[in-house]
This record gives sequence, C-alpha cells and structure tokens, in this order.
Amino acid sequence: YHMTVDLVLKDGIFIENGRETIRSVAIEAGKIEGVYKHGDEPQYQNSIDCRGLYILPGLIDIHVHLRDLKQSDKEDYESGTMAAAAGGVTTVVDMPNSDPPVLDKKTLDEKIAHAQESSYVNVGFYAGIPNNIEDFDVQMLQDILGLKVYPHSPLDKSTKYTKDRIKECTKLAVASEIPLLFHPDMPAREVVPKNMEEFFLAHSCEDEVKSVQSFIDAKIEYEARLHVCHVSCAATARLIRDNRAEDTLTAEVTPHHLFLTGGDFPHDDGLAKMFPPLRSPYDNKMLMEALCQTCAIDCVASDHAPHKKWEKTAPFLKASP
Repeated sequence: YHMTVDLVLKDGIFIENGRETIRSVAIEAGKIEGVYKHGDEPQYQNSIDCRGLYILPGLIDIHVHLRDLKQSDKEDYESGTMAAAAGGVTTVVDMPNSDPPVLDKKTLDEKIAHAQESSYVNVGFYAGIPNNIEDFDVQMLQDILGLKVYPHSPLDKSTKYTKDRIKECTKLAVASEIPLLFHPDMPAREVVPKNMEEFFLAHSCEDEVKSVQSFIDAKIEYEARLHVCHVSCAATARLIRDNRAEDTLTAEVTPHHLFLTGGDFPHDDGLAKMFPPLRSPYDNKMLMEALCQTCAIDCVASDHAPHKKWEKTAPFLKASP
C-alpha cells in the first residue's frame, strides 16, 4: 500500500536486540508508524538526515529538582525543561523539596501552573508529607506520581524520622495507592562536620544501608511500593537485591555515583559536595554491576539540581550540595 507519512528519521543508528544497525523511523500524527531498512521507507512529507546519529526513545528522568518559584534566579521550568529537551529527555519528574516545599495543594497547584505555561517537555510531580499526617491533602493525589520523604533533612523541620514516622508515611502511601520514595540517609546528627572527612563520615554507607533497611521493614509490613532514590553504596545495592522477591521495591542510581569518586576532586573542592556523597571506585563498579547485570537497580536518574556558581565554588563545607 502507498501511504505518505508526516516525517521520516532517515538512516540513523538504531539499537535492535542490543546491536547497532541502520534504520529509518516513520512518524505519523506524532506517533511511530514503523521502523524500516534503508530504501523501504514509505513516502514522506518531511525527513531528517540522521546519518551518524543515534535514534533513541525520549528519556524519562524520574528525579529532578527544577528550581522555579522562589529559586527562579537559579532556574525556572522554561530553562530547566529546555535543557532536558536538549539532552534528549522528554519527561522529567520534579521533587518536592523546592522553596516553598510541596506540602500542600496550593504550592503544588502553583508549580503545575508555572510548568504548564513554560515547559518544553512533560513534567510530573511528587509531593512531600506534612509533619501531621492528618494534614495531608488527598486532593493532591490526582496530580502526583509519588510521595517523597527526606529522613536526614525533613521538608518540615519539626519532623523526626523515627520508626513510627516511617511506618505512618508507608501506610499513607499504601492508602493513597502510590509509591513512597525516600532519600536513604539517617536523621542528621547534632554535631556539624568540621572538615571534608567528617562530612563523609556523617553520611556513611553504614547509614545509607541502615536507612534502606528501616524503610524495607515498613514496606514488607504494609505491602507498600517503595523506591530508593540515588543509591550510592555497593552494600545498599546488595541489600536491595536480597529483597527483590517482588517488583514493588525499585531503585535508581545517578551518573555521578556510577562514574565519579570522592578522590576525583582536589581537597576542599565544593564541586565534589553532594547528597549522597561520592563514594569509592569499588562502589562505582558494584553499582554498575547492579544496574547492568544483577538488576538490583532499575534505572538511571540525574538528580539534576542547579546552584549558583558561587555556591559550588565555595570551600567544601560552605558549598551547596
């Protein structure tokens, strides 16, 4: 049959069954109509020469911090989603620890309105959980993809992440029929780190593992869907692998925890400061294995979180993470 499609992406590098091959992709009314060998393409109104370029599906980044609102001097939905589109990312999901944090419907609605006005890609949202769980507005559920909690740095500073609090948050996620996401770290200690080494100790792999274990315990008790954000340690990946009997436990890793280590930067360099901290070459290797071989980790997420230049060029302890 002779059909004419809107667009053909011609002769690009296409991954088929794990191998590179040359293919053309026909698109009709915004959807993929078919994949063709060279010369077999249907007629088209427009074409793009993709020789030497990869043709990939749009990437989905499930962990970003698009600043906007009171931090629009750092980034807004327009500039952030423009950057995503330039990198081939067509969907991003925005975290709730913004300024102000997403703990109520008013803030969520404001974020959605800003995103609808100016985004170049699809934007989804997570919400946080108020200190008093009874205050959670169930009307937010129609507009969010999950609930996110931060045991080391709660969105509401009066919240303490005890075992009971973790259970309450887990129960809320189950009742809401959405996943609970968490930043794997223990509540902040009273002692403020005095140097780079103390900072790494204050956010150790032992703490990451302990935190993941406490959330897994609650997940099992209430049969929740649990997602571990930015896994940074080999031991954490092992713990997740050992609890992957069902697919209701998922995890992500960032590019920086796959490829960078704490030793890659000059001493006291603020660029090296992030939560979770950069780890060892061994952790890099085991996280890559967990992603590519044992499937303990499901996906890569960027944890995109822009700062002003001066905030990252400050000495390590003063720099923004």
